[in-house]
Amino acid sequence: MIFLQPHLVLGLISQLIKSRFVYVVVTSIVLGLTKVVVVMYSSHTFAKVKRDFICLYFNELCHLSPDGGSW
Repeated sequence: MIFLQPHLVLGLISQLIKSRFVYVVVTSIVLGLTKVVVVMYSSHTFAKVKRDFICLYFNELCHLSPDGGSW
């Protein structure tokens, strides 16, 4: 049987987790990706909310751009 045995896989994973270097690298990558996603999402959401807010109160600004105010 060539199947991986669960206790061997768990042992390997626990050895990797015990390794401080791997733990730091994985944590840094995960936190970095999370930060990038959050920043991209929040900046996009903020830009959309800001644009909708300006269009609501200054309706003439929306007519200045050809696509209905997506600037």
